[in-house]
Amino acid sequence: MDLQLKGHRAIVTGSSAGIGEAIARKLAAEGAAVIVHGRRAPAVDAVVQAIGAEGGQAKGLVTLRRQPASRLHQRRQPAHRRRQHRRRVTGAALSNQQGDQHTMRYTLLGNSGLRVSEVALGTMTFGTDWGWGAPAAESAKQFELFAEAGGTLIDTANKYTNGTAESILGDLLATDRDHFVVGTKYSLNIREGDLNAGGNHRKSLVQALEASLQRLRTDHVDILWLHAWDYLTPPEEVMRALDDQVRLGKVLYLGISDTPAWVVAQMQTLAADRDRSTFEGLQVEYSLVQREVERELIPMARGLGLGVLAWGPLGAGVLSGKYANPDTPAAERRLADVDPGRLAIAGAVADIADGLGLSSSVVALAWLRAQGSVIPILGARTAQQLADNLTCLDVDLPPDALARLDQASHVTRGFPHDFLASADFILGGMSRQLDLPPGRSAYG
Repeated sequence: MDLQLKGHRAIVTGSSAGIGEAIARKLAAEGAAVIVHGRRAPAVDAVVQAIGAEGGQAKGLVTLRRQPASRLHQRRQPAHRRRQHRRRVTGAALSNQQGDQHTMRYTLLGNSGLRVSEVALGTMTFGTDWGWGAPAAESAKQFELFAEAGGTLIDTANKYTNGTAESILGDLLATDRDHFVVGTKYSLNIREGDLNAGGNHRKSLVQALEASLQRLRTDHVDILWLHAWDYLTPPEEVMRALDDQVRLGKVLYLGISDTPAWVVAQMQTLAADRDRSTFEGLQVEYSLVQREVERELIPMARGLGLGVLAWGPLGAGVLSGKYANPDTPAAERRLADVDPGRLAIAGAVADIADGLGLSSSVVALAWLRAQGSVIPILGARTAQQLADNLTCLDVDLPPDALARLDQASHVTRGFPHDFLASADFILGGMSRQLDLPPGRSAYG
């Protein structure tokens, strides 16, 4: 067998044993520099030494056995996804630290086909830049807890903790970005002394979105929210600028927050008429201590098919139980002067919570979820607070508790709603004989 390989290099696959070894040794004897290849290091080394003892030249090359693609994929998955996979396989539900069972449900955002979890994770507390938030490690615990519970909808903003919230979130999303529905906001001023560093106009939108994408380490956001109405930018400019970002693929869906109902309706109508992207969601402050949104904003959202996300569902902590308990240390109360009317509502919540064996926070969140098609944004400073708030997923308040809470927090709806409901001006004395479809009311 004269292969004329003197001075050449030969790689012999599988040459650590059997026929491959015989070929490698033959080639080395003919003068070739042989690379002995195999998967077991001891066997490869033995052949290299044997060739060397015979006067040949040889080096070893060990290739580890490759794992199946599916196993490699599983190893890359974040911890919460692996735990979710195991629960789907075993049929087990999520247990919190107290052993309670949580079952996350999902809904569609507005008139879109976007599936979102029934609660959202708020990230205004991600970062300590403002003096009262959570450090990165505690923020990560909250994120993992929310994700393991099945939560997918995450809310942030370019202004939150001066951009730190987005940066922390970007790191947490890096290995599993597409699993979550991520929304951020623009409009609030981010540089003092710069008129164009905030507002609803195109320049503010473009620069804010580009910076958010960098901090979030992504090429798009699922939802872009107009954070607050500036009363200056023409609606036509806003809707065209937002639609441009959707067409560029940097934004998938649009939402609006903290804006008068008439402005939202105007912009939604304008966009629909001109075949531009419309809003799918509305963010408002909504809780037992803030029900004024029931006058115009909530009816408008339902009439236009907007999904409603409620920020401040615990009234800046007033409904958490801390302010209803006189023994709570002052250091744990972020608000120094709370309106007496709000404290009275907090007291009613605490009484009902004691009677049901629940925390005040869970009762307040359960009331909000009972209002129908409202997604609470859960923001917390610790993972333990978030874990307690997530127990609202399994709480349905009894009718008498809902009635007591409604009475304690009732707000007048004002003109023209209260005027129109004060007497039967329209139905000719037959209002009690008129059966209405679900969700419809004779007086809005």
